[in-house]
Amino acid sequence: MKWRINNKSEKLNIASKTSDSNKKEFGEYIKEQVQLQNWIMSDDKTQHIYCDCVFYFDRIDKDCNNYFKLLLDSITESEAIWADDNVVCERVNRIFYDSKNPRIELTIYPTDYIGIFDNKNELEQFENNCQKNN
Repeated sequence: MKWRINNKSEKLNIASKTSDSNKKEFGEYIKEQVQLQNWIMSDDKTQHIYCDCVFYFDRIDKDCNNYFKLLLDSITESEAIWADDNVVCERVNRIFYDSKNPRIELTIYPTDYIGIFDNKNELEQFENNCQKNN
């Protein structure tokens, strides 16, 4: 697989290679993209992170689930996006077939939810209501 940048938003976008032989090279590539895209790693070790994936396979007999372990471990080892991949919510958005340019495109960004709350605003409203009732 090959990597390439998909820089369509403020989210961190990475398309990746996926083999042990280039794991270190991929880690360096991740670090470069973190700098280029101004990604700031959260100090919150419990912040969940979406990793949205679009797979472009060279043939139809491939299984996207087989790629996640290497991808997430490589990103974790780069120490540039998250401290541990236990916070990652990997999601397959699409699968395409492209025999001339097989690749995986990753879009990485923090989730909005915090615990049982859909976003920070809901959490703050709940905390404010609790303080008013005390």
